[in-house]
Amino acid sequence: MEPIEIFESNIRSYGDRAGVFEYTDDTGFFYLYNSNCKDGEKIIGAIPIISGEINFCDKDVEIVWNNDESMVALFILGEICAVFDVESKISYGGDIKVKKNIIPPEIKSCFSEINE
Repeated sequence: MEPIEIFESNIRSYGDRAGVFEYTDDTGFFYLYNSNCKDGEKIIGAIPIISGEINFCDKDVEIVWNNDESMVALFILGEICAVFDVESKISYGGDIKVKKNIIPPEIKSCFSEINE
């Protein structure tokens, strides 16, 4: 079986931050990047999303900024899985197999109109 690799990203309109999902070698992470830094210093935050086999492909992954671009979310199969709050540097969500990190409803609501 051929290894699956997924790389999806979305940079906000200011050009300074990007939400990035990467799945390779059976591990997936959602990253917050500072696109103004040099290579090796770009990752601001990382949320572990999945380890092991996946039941989705690249077309099932979407990265969305909220309306004021203060938060970026990872959606997989239409479900919000992780969020970075760029201003407060707080992250939500993660590990989609066990759903141990719940995303608060008030954070989810920032994306409810965008991804319908």
